[in-house]
Amino acid sequence: MPPCSPPLEKLGFTLPGFILIVFVQAVLYSMGISSWFVSAFTNPILLAGTATNIALAAAGEIPTYIVCYETIYLLSLVTLGGTGCTLPLNVMMMRSKSTRLKTLGSICIAPSIFNINEPLVFGTPIVFNPLLMIPMWINSLVTPILIWVVMSLGWLAVPAASVTTGQIPAPIGYIMVTGDFRAILFWALTFALTWAIWFPFFKVYERQVIAQEAEEAEAKLKEAKDSITEAHNGQTEVIQAEMRGEETKISLLFIHAQDTIMTITNEINMATEMLEMYKLIHGKGGQA
Repeated sequence: MPPCSPPLEKLGFTLPGFILIVFVQAVLYSMGISSWFVSAFTNPILLAGTATNIALAAAGEIPTYIVCYETIYLLSLVTLGGTGCTLPLNVMMMRSKSTRLKTLGSICIAPSIFNINEPLVFGTPIVFNPLLMIPMWINSLVTPILIWVVMSLGWLAVPAASVTTGQIPAPIGYIMVTGDFRAILFWALTFALTWAIWFPFFKVYERQVIAQEAEEAEAKLKEAKDSITEAHNGQTEVIQAEMRGEETKISLLFIHAQDTIMTITNEINMATEMLEMYKLIHGKGGQA
């Protein structure tokens, strides 16, 4: 039995304990609290599991303690792309119709591959965003169950080495330690499963972001139209003054200003038409 306190033994190395460890970390993280906040409770369990697996392997026996540090972090299926399995979300964002989400997804993909998702979690944001908090929680309930079943059935080897890092891209790290190439299959399965969980929530959030982007564009266009109207009023005053017989000095700067007004007017009209096309394609809320 792993060397930790009896209450932790009774709960920590069971399936409910495994789920609780992963789920609590995800819930806290979705509220902006680092998962390290509970490490004083989880690390004794995880590291004890690792030590026991190493001892079993050294004695020529098969490692059986699924709940260990390597299962959660090195395997990176429970934490695919980081806590909450955010790699599929990151890939969706890279293909998003929203300019903001697509840009953010492209920026965050490199750290996500190495299971670092702080830029994604706080930038999207997932934190205090109910539409994205819920799928993160669901993933943290589903993936521990999947891994527990797979390892219990012997379809994936339980690790018997101490590698206390989670930044090796999945499933490379797991194959390096266990030599079990079946990790590739279960990586693909986990990716597809968590993709399906993220997808409906992401599409709703994407529609909201697209609608917000359209509103922001309309506000900017209104500001531009107000400014160009003010410029036209100034031009009209000059014309009226000349009609009254007042002398008007025509300079190179004045001519350039007239040219600029015409150019900007055309650009505003073009931007207005493009925005209308954008809204037509995506619908008022970006539903296409």
